[in-house]
Amino acid sequence: MALVNDLQPGQEDIPHEKGEWFKFRPLSHMEIEASRGAKQRKAFQIFDGLDDKTLKVMQGVSADALNAQSESDEPIDPADELDVEIALRHGIVEWSYKAELTPDNLRMLDHITSMWAFDVICKMNTIGTEEKND
Repeated sequence: MALVNDLQPGQEDIPHEKGEWFKFRPLSHMEIEASRGAKQRKAFQIFDGLDDKTLKVMQGVSADALNAQSESDEPIDPADELDVEIALRHGIVEWSYKAELTPDNLRMLDHITSMWAFDVICKMNTIGTEEKND
């Protein structure tokens, strides 16, 4: 798969909304990187105001987690790395709702529907062990 905008979007019925559906496409490399960056920036905002002792403890835990992940054969879970809003904005290409698909309307999705759609997008963009070392 080279250009994601050339792919036929996959339609998924929304399991908790009878008769409603979304069409999805995989995220491009640049969209994944933008989504990762946004998630990282949000995570760094959490660190503002933490004392040095707490940060050092957290760094040790993070290093242990990274080492365990790098030794694992399990794929990286995109849900751990991607920003929900950016993933939804780029991964959903059409929907059955009467309202137009816009960034503002995407932000108005209820939590259950947003997280279901995010899960679908994440499954389309799972990074296997062969890719994580690139």
